[in-house]
Amino acid sequence: MFDVNVEIPSKFKNLYPKDEIFAQIELYNIGKIGQVDVHVQHFLMKGEEVLDTKFESIGVEAVTSFMRSFALSDIEPGEYSFNTTVSYAGSVAQGGDAFTVRKRIEFIPLFVYTNWVELVALTVLIVLLCLGMGIRIWLQKERRFEGNVLSKEKRFESRIMGELRKLRKKNK
Repeated sequence: MFDVNVEIPSKFKNLYPKDEIFAQIELYNIGKIGQVDVHVQHFLMKGEEVLDTKFESIGVEAVTSFMRSFALSDIEPGEYSFNTTVSYAGSVAQGGDAFTVRKRIEFIPLFVYTNWVELVALTVLIVLLCLGMGIRIWLQKERRFEGNVLSKEKRFESRIMGELRKLRKKNK
């Protein structure tokens, strides 16, 4: 007689399509009949539907522990189970554990963006706005500079004119 324990580690309880499911399997020889080779069958199931199977023969004396896995290649989101059946001389033992496959949220990278016309138009608009702002700031600085130069020229001119008036008054 045998007993089987199947446990999916907590980090494998919630997976995504194309991940791999791992299960820790322990086989117990409770009949104490010495070391024997047992037939082990692993099932990946959704409800009652068998999606994948693996077969192997394993030698068991008292307790044997091992890991097995299934690739979740083209699997839909939902509730699944990893089941193991052990058979020896007409005796059958079963064990299993459940896990969930979740839908993967996919992000669309920029290079896959399909509306290139909109993207280019938006980029051109942003460049033109930045260029316009830069020209406006430059023109404002130029006006201030010209204003400063003109006011300095006027002050210089008025000083010279004042000096000329003084000289004319002295000469008269």
